[in-house]
Amino acid sequence: MNTVLNKQNLISLSQPFNCSPWNYSGIEKVKEIPNERIVDWILVDVRDAATAESAKPGSVVSRQAAFLLDDGSIVDLDGESKIYFYNSIEEQLYVVISHRNHLAIMSSQPINEGEDSWIYDYTTNGNKVYGGELGYKKIDENTWAMVAGNGYRDSEISISDKVYIWTPEVLETKVICQEILVWMEKSTTLTKMKFFRITLGKRARYQ
Repeated sequence: MNTVLNKQNLISLSQPFNCSPWNYSGIEKVKEIPNERIVDWILVDVRDAATAESAKPGSVVSRQAAFLLDDGSIVDLDGESKIYFYNSIEEQLYVVISHRNHLAIMSSQPINEGEDSWIYDYTTNGNKVYGGELGYKKIDENTWAMVAGNGYRDSEISISDKVYIWTPEVLETKVICQEILVWMEKSTTLTKMKFFRITLGKRARYQ
């Protein structure tokens, strides 16, 4: 993962998920971005449900904004510590990861408790995410990742993302939805349209 947003000072100092569709009212903020490995903000939802199919919005027991590192791990606001949730899980633990312009993902399997933490690696296989390859992308032989290009911040990469968000802003840095930065790397339109065709039709499978 690249840290271009960080290098260009385009990461907000306060959590950016206080608008639709997340409407998260958390007060997470920092005085400065803690280190050069920070990629961007990420939103983590903890859900308590019997199955992945039943892990709907009503099953959310906690939410927290945190930082995403360049190796794909999620850390607390100091840029290195684990994030903590102080909730009891009665059934099974499922975790949803959201980013401002990627399709959100949810663990397809219950997350089991380790010796001192709950760990789940989404990157090792397409079936690690609920809905599988429909809402996930293989980026190399051994790694899967979230699908980029979700300009409308909904559950699908559609032609509307291209016509109304992607094409007009392909060479721009723009601020929308208060502190959310929609940033498009400066390159040729041809390169961007090729990337968009790869992700077109991808769809998140959770609610």
